[in-house]
Amino acid sequence: MLAKIRKVVKKLKDNPYLLAMLIALLLYTSSFLIGLFRSGEAEEVDIRDLPEAFVRAARYLVIYSEELEDIRIGGNYTTRIDPTEIDNNLELLLKLEKKIGGRKETSLETLLVEALDDYIRINNASSIGVKSLNITAEGYKASKLALDLLALCRVEEAIQAYQASQSTIKNSTYILAEIHSLLLLVEKEDLLSTDHRKIYGWAITNTSTLLEGLYWTNQLLLLATENPSVFKNACRVAREGGQLAYSDEKFISNILDSIDFGKISSISSSSSSAIKATLLKALKSTQQGSTTATAPLQSSEEGSGAGYKEVEEDD
Repeated sequence: MLAKIRKVVKKLKDNPYLLAMLIALLLYTSSFLIGLFRSGEAEEVDIRDLPEAFVRAARYLVIYSEELEDIRIGGNYTTRIDPTEIDNNLELLLKLEKKIGGRKETSLETLLVEALDDYIRINNASSIGVKSLNITAEGYKASKLALDLLALCRVEEAIQAYQASQSTIKNSTYILAEIHSLLLLVEKEDLLSTDHRKIYGWAITNTSTLLEGLYWTNQLLLLATENPSVFKNACRVAREGGQLAYSDEKFISNILDSIDFGKISSISSSSSSAIKATLLKALKSTQQGSTTATAPLQSSEEGSGAGYKEVEEDD
């Protein structure tokens, strides 16, 4: 046997082409076997892994919601988890979905399979949210800065701050909209516990509150950017009295009717209230001045042709 092996080795030494082919064949075979082994290992998942994966997905949604609430309250957040951990759980859920398919052989399997898509969406929403927290925080802070300046009637500065960060504000809005859309696809009643349903409700409320706040703040700042003179005039009339031009009056009435200042309050409650109060005060001053100027005259004594006075208006 040893002699045969020596003979083969000698032939290989004498024929380098044959040796090269043998090495290539060995490398190909080993690569194939390793790939096959890894593939089999990757698919080694079990439906019994689902409950723990669901619990992790819910926990990640809690972490995302906490960080989002930190941003909404103060503009900053604390990193509580490595996004890779969230993605690993998402990968496991997707593998389980592929392996299980639509299998519903028992009542437990039915329960788990029907909830699987919802937990995948929850996990995915958390992954996107945690990875984009920096953009969300920057969008919030930029919106608040411009809003605060507008509340102080520093209109030009507010416009400059808004224009400098407009793309950041839009990006943060788009990301929150994507997360919100994912969460809306979740069938709340398919989630496996009351706690998970509460976590989901809290997450979708936090996301929608900040999303709507950014959206309406953006709409208001866009109007100020396109019509700075209207806001400047409103500030002047609110501060000094007098009247707005008719076009400005109509424009401000439309702003008050169309902009949801209640939603803007999630970015800055004090600034939202201050801006609305300024616009209302300017409008009221204009309407009072207009009423006084056009008030009819009547006799102070019936039957007399003298002693006319203006009718006093009730506030």
